[in-house]
Amino acid sequence: RKTLGEILYPEGTEFEILSALKRVEFTNAVLKGPQIQTDDMAMASDYLAVIDLALNKNKMGIQGDLNISLPASQGQKSFVKSDVVYRLQEKDLTFTASIQDINPSVFAPYFPDSPLLKKQNLLLDGKVNAAFDELLKLQMATLDLNVPEGKITIPEVYDEGLDLKDIIFKAHLNRPEKTLEISTFEASVGGVPVLGSAIATFDKGEVHAPLILKIPEAKMSQISSVFPKSHLESAAGQWLTQKISKGKMREAVLNTDFQVIRDPETGAREAKMADTKVSFKAEGVSVKYSDTLMPVTDVIGSGIYENDALSIKAQSGNIKDIKGRNINLKLTNLSVAGGGM
Repeated sequence: RKTLGEILYPEGTEFEILSALKRVEFTNAVLKGPQIQTDDMAMASDYLAVIDLALNKNKMGIQGDLNISLPASQGQKSFVKSDVVYRLQEKDLTFTASIQDINPSVFAPYFPDSPLLKKQNLLLDGKVNAAFDELLKLQMATLDLNVPEGKITIPEVYDEGLDLKDIIFKAHLNRPEKTLEISTFEASVGGVPVLGSAIATFDKGEVHAPLILKIPEAKMSQISSVFPKSHLESAAGQWLTQKISKGKMREAVLNTDFQVIRDPETGAREAKMADTKVSFKAEGVSVKYSDTLMPVTDVIGSGIYENDALSIKAQSGNIKDIKGRNINLKLTNLSVAGGGM
């Protein structure tokens, strides 16, 4: 295996002829691949990219300009414009790029083991910074991306594609420390405004990510469409999508430890949430504990779900014709049969 430095600055190797080169330039180079056919493409294409590349060698290392044009939907331009710098003494490679209207699905033919990639339909704009070691292994990456609108498909999480709009995403990957920090996530998800942040650690195929999601305001009828179907039947899922209805939720905050655990024997991965806490304020909602009890309607108050219990403090609420004030209610053991008292 050759390092990048040995290839670009060879001495007594099979690459020695390259040492005399001061500049290399490729113009309109076509990178071909499997035929691409997606519903949102203007036409089928048998190329992945058109590439312009210029590399200049100096005493410090290599400086390059890389422009890539990709297949795009009709009326759009899809491209990557980047600067590439290789520093000889530090033996590292840095990559800075601006991207416009990049649809991840265009790369689907090159990842046949990831069929979900072809089903994604969103356009990425923004900037990417990355650093590689001399073996071209990614060490650091910073993403600052925008998605005006699109749709993602995750069959294990949602029955249908989820509409996304006005996404702002900022993240930093540190591979040596095995961390991924998502400092900013802002989006309209299925019509619900969502703000989020997380600091994830990963090791040996497992991920642990303490996660904070905030919903400034949403109708209760919208919550079920964005709540993961894998957790709809959980205690939190039943209360937030079935037993609490009508009205609207404000200042909702979800704190949870999102985990991806790998089975050491089968290699299968399972996603789950642990130590989940949800707090919210509610206006005009209805709370139906069970089919045998009358619902409390027009509730104005706040609630906290934590440790398999739901605490509700209501300034007001009605049970049929009876109007109540300053109602305090705590339901425990929600996930246990017969619990909730």
